[in-house]
Amino acid sequence: KTSKGLRTAGLATNSAQTSVTVPGSRYVVDCGFVKQKMYDHKTHMDALLVVPISQAAATQRAGRAGRTENGKVYRLYCKEAFQEMSPTTVPEIQRSSLLGTILYLLKIGIKDVLNFDFIEAPDPELVQTGLKQLF
Repeated sequence: KTSKGLRTAGLATNSAQTSVTVPGSRYVVDCGFVKQKMYDHKTHMDALLVVPISQAAATQRAGRAGRTENGKVYRLYCKEAFQEMSPTTVPEIQRSSLLGTILYLLKIGIKDVLNFDFIEAPDPELVQTGLKQLF
């Protein structure tokens, strides 16, 4: 609770975009960027990169304002930048190392990992790279 006449400011991570509702939050300031884990199959390393958010993420962030009362979002980017954003966020399985996933599939008896019917199919090159690393 905030004393009368004072405002609370919250600095949040990406998780606040979807999983946290702070009672009384009325304003959201959206910078338009997110830190996302990305896998580089050439270097075989994950990196935490700052990338533009998607339109879906921007809408979700705006929805955090006024969850419990009227609110407003302030976007630190123009309408043109919003329109240039990807409509949706790339699923993590399509931008992460697949070593753990491949090991799990092999453990449960899936022998043909390259042709496994993923819900959100990763890049076949990432699967091949993962298999090579495990070999």
